[in-house]
Amino acid sequence: MKLLDRAHREVMSGNGRADAGIEKRGRLRTALAALAGIACITLIPPATAADPQTVTLFIGTTPDYANIYVARDKGFFEAEGLKLDIRLFPSGSAATDGFRSGKVEFVASGDIPAMRLCEVMGAKVIAPTGFDGFSPVFMVKSSIKTPEDLKGKTFASRLGSSGELFVQKIRDKYKFGPNDFKLINLEPTDMVSVLDRGDIDGFFWFSPFEERSQQISGAKVRLFMRGGEVGFTNEVTLTARGDLVEKNPDMIKHFLKALIKGSDYAMAHRDETVDIVSAALKLDKKASEVTRQMNFPMRFDKRLYDRYGESAKFMIEKKFVEKPVDFSTCFWTDGIAATDPARVEKR
Repeated sequence: MKLLDRAHREVMSGNGRADAGIEKRGRLRTALAALAGIACITLIPPATAADPQTVTLFIGTTPDYANIYVARDKGFFEAEGLKLDIRLFPSGSAATDGFRSGKVEFVASGDIPAMRLCEVMGAKVIAPTGFDGFSPVFMVKSSIKTPEDLKGKTFASRLGSSGELFVQKIRDKYKFGPNDFKLINLEPTDMVSVLDRGDIDGFFWFSPFEERSQQISGAKVRLFMRGGEVGFTNEVTLTARGDLVEKNPDMIKHFLKALIKGSDYAMAHRDETVDIVSAALKLDKKASEVTRQMNFPMRFDKRLYDRYGESAKFMIEKKFVEKPVDFSTCFWTDGIAATDPARVEKR
């Protein structure tokens, strides 16, 4: 800027008078133009490779996505050159419905909706992000005391979600047929209020909806059981668009590297994870305490293949998919292996 001012003064002074000649004025005009260009370049900050790339993730509203929030709030995504934009949906199943538009990079959901995406749009399961048997809950009216009391009743879940496998596990445990009780479709946001009105007799979903139900309905409702009591685990799954895996695998590897850090941190710092989830989802700490029961191993291992195999078999039985899920094409393990090969076991 000092050079620009000096050149301007010379034009306005005797050194820039008309009698100095056309040639001198031409040289000064050229100098001024060059300096003005330098000034513009200096004043307008250019975009650089260091600017983070924004990626969008669709997820539900339950605490089982805790490791994702930890990775975001601890800056692990930014350290990998990414800015995470989280969009909330009433459930992971609803999030997968939105994901089918093909406009966003990632979706997190239960295992059944995730594996359906492999068939319907060629998506790839890129990480199992968490599991637990504590957060799946079966809430009922307090008048329902025994398994026999379940007969003839009407319960709700999100049809097409992993919650349906939980329902089947209970039917199998008590040797109930498909017509011994009725199952209807509701979004999780409606389950609590509809149960409170008495229009259904209970619902199958995930924490913290048992807390919300008890807060609203008090002694009118009770927790009948948790998933672990019938061998059911909530499996949280991260899925990416198939074309994204093909065209930009390096970005996905950076994303997964950040999420692995967040997962390890979440398991090593349970108190802080409770606080992060409470703030992210605007939950009281009691509702977020469920994260202490959750596992975030980020591994393709035997436990995962066995458990997802169970869901895949159920999907065929329920006609959720037209053909068996092929793990070799549905799962993309390269991203996890790029950070830690030991987290990926061969089938």
